[in-house]
Amino acid sequence: MREKIKESGISFVECNGLTNSGNINIKIDYYEGMKKAYYYLTKLGHSKIAYISGLGPDTSNENTRPERLEAFRWCCEQFNRENIDDYIIHGDPPYHTDFKKGYEYGHQLLNRNLNITAVIVVNDYMAIGVLRAFKEIGFRIPEDISIISFDNTVYAQSSNPALTSLDSPVFNIGQKAVEYIIQQQKIPVEDRKNIVHHYPMKLVIRESTAPPK
Repeated sequence: MREKIKESGISFVECNGLTNSGNINIKIDYYEGMKKAYYYLTKLGHSKIAYISGLGPDTSNENTRPERLEAFRWCCEQFNRENIDDYIIHGDPPYHTDFKKGYEYGHQLLNRNLNITAVIVVNDYMAIGVLRAFKEIGFRIPEDISIISFDNTVYAQSSNPALTSLDSPVFNIGQKAVEYIIQQQKIPVEDRKNIVHHYPMKLVIRESTAPPK
């Protein structure tokens, strides 16, 4: 489909598409976003931090959005953590990152008995399920376990407690996409270049994170 659109000469921009698409691609910088989340938790005093991905373990497959997983591993290595894989919950294809899976993976993580004090979750919707699972076991958020999620949607703002979350700059992405499309219309198809534009994520601190006991 992408190639047919390009051949037609129609101006288009991909948002969070594949990096090597040969087209203009505006991406959210999930890699740096994960680093922000991880370092924020370490500043609070956390060291046993887990990551619920819900996606696949293959970081060479862009379809599984590997940036967050790669960044989590990198952060763990910087703090000389061992047995990193024990602290990561992957999903099974077809991948779903919703409330139901968050609930399932939350229980799965606790069953590993790792004595974690903080967890980073791939998105807000899944984090709500994780939150429910933790509460059912008797954990208090954030007194016993801190939670950070991605996207800063209405789920993060309205949950109890409200979730600390990394904001996805969707308005800025849409605005930039329109600017690129207008620019493309002035350039012959054969002269259009592959451009990857990354937007940073902002950490919005709420009630779900606190120093460990």
